Order: sequence, then structure tokens, then C-alpha cells
Amino acid sequence: MVRYCVALLTILVLTACAEQAERDASVPEQSIAELERPAPVVSGTDQEGKAFSSSSIRGSYWLASFMFTTCQTICPALNTVQADIARAYASRGLRFVSISTDPEHDTPAALKQYAQRYGAVSGTWWMLSMPIDTVLNVATRGFAVMGPEHPDMHSTRFVLVSPNQTIVDYFDSADTADVRRLRTTLDKLLPA
Repeated sequence: MVRYCVALLTILVLTACAEQAERDASVPEQSIAELERPAPVVSGTDQEGKAFSSSSIRGSYWLASFMFTTCQTICPALNTVQADIARAYASRGLRFVSISTDPEHDTPAALKQYAQRYGAVSGTWWMLSMPIDTVLNVATRGFAVMGPEHPDMHSTRFVLVSPNQTIVDYFDSADTADVRRLRTTLDKLLPA
């Protein structure tokens, strides 16, 4: 029971710290959807050991996120939500790009095992590893979210990218109302 309480408290503290740091480091919430900011081209090695570039999914809506395979706090919750979204919307054309914040440990083999844990289907959901300086650049300059200075201090937001590679909006994976808003948005944007 004590271990459970400590784990729960740790998750709450990390989430609160990450959310505050992200608010401090990113564009104000009210103006984000109005940016029509170009999405960065995201390139890395996927869970199959193959080179991937988000240019290859131009023409599709896709959801970007940050995670790492040994995370014991927010990543399992984030990827459980993402797996639910994938089950509901992948058949409607939504694609997923998850970027590891721990490229030193997240080899293609580790990413593949992690992808299997969440039912990530190759060709629909890419889990990527890339040099940490690239991860920081993609996070802060590309997506305007908190840069993961440490693997566990990454954004909990999903970033929805349009078929023409602009950022549509941001959705907090840890906020059930925001996840509902994401689903409503996807229902409007994707074919039935």
C-alpha cells in the first residue's frame, strides 16, 4: 500500500512539474491553435530499425508525442491513451509518431518490444529514436513544447499535425477533457 501511495505521489509531482515547465517554456495556451505553425520534419530510426521521416506521411493527419521505454510514470498512461486513440482512428487514416527522449537506451529492439506492448502497428504508429540534440530541437523549436533535458521531463501533450504538415492543436494526454476534445476534433477532421 505504501509503495502504491509513493508511486501515485511521484506521478502527480512529475506531471505537475512537467506541466508547469511546459507552460513556462511554450507558447501561451490561448494562441496555440491560431499559430498555423509548420510542423517539423521528424526523422529517426523506427522500431523496425528502418529510417523514417514524417515527410512520408504527408497527406495524413498524425499525432506526435514524446516517451521513453523505461518510463514508469507518465509514459504508460500517455501510451495507453494513445493506443485507445489508435484503435479508434487508425482505420480512418490517423497516423502516430512517438519520439523517444532516451535514445541512448531506446534501441530499435527496445522500441519494438514497447510498441508491441501498446499494439502499435508498423506503418501506422512509428516509435522513433534519434540523437538527443535532434529530440531537443524537434520538441522546442519544432513543436514548441518543453524540451526533455532529462528523459522523464518531456511533454505530456499530443500534437495534432495536418496533412499539409502544420500544427493543428495540442492536447494534454493526462487531461480527460482534453482527450475528449481531441476525439471530437478527430471526428470532425477524419472521414467516417
